[in-house]
Amino acid sequence: LFLLLKLIIFLLIYNLYVSTRGWKIVAGTSAIFQPVNEKNMLALQNIVNLVKDDFYNKKTDDQCYDFFYSSALTHAISLEIASSTYESKCLSYEMLCKKIPSKLGCRSTIYSTLNYAVSKGFFVKQYSKKDRRVRSYCLSEEYSLMLSRWYLRSKEIFF
Repeated sequence: LFLLLKLIIFLLIYNLYVSTRGWKIVAGTSAIFQPVNEKNMLALQNIVNLVKDDFYNKKTDDQCYDFFYSSALTHAISLEIASSTYESKCLSYEMLCKKIPSKLGCRSTIYSTLNYAVSKGFFVKQYSKKDRRVRSYCLSEEYSLMLSRWYLRSKEIFF
């Protein structure tokens, strides 16, 4: 027992990771964590690696895909507009600004991102018949197809 404690202390001093009977002791902390199933950890590691590879290798010949992954803001805008489009609605600029957290981008950045996406044909801008000042956005057919491919790829990874 004394030798085991001595070994654990040695490993903690040199910031090493120790596993004793399934219990995890992490160097630099005084915490001892619950047993971890190694099989589940390997599966989780595989999923994390797939997501990481997908994120790092996001540059493709597909401009829609490149835009989708170009920033957290474009990702969030795309998902919000997709959610509304798939409900057979278009999302107004004002509603989009309310839904997107301010830490991702301010109103002017959201507006310029939307204009860029419309100019590239990713989104379709529509004006309200009642009030021409109200702008709403839907996915273009091409962008919708890209999101379908993205969903199927994500489904392979997670399910």
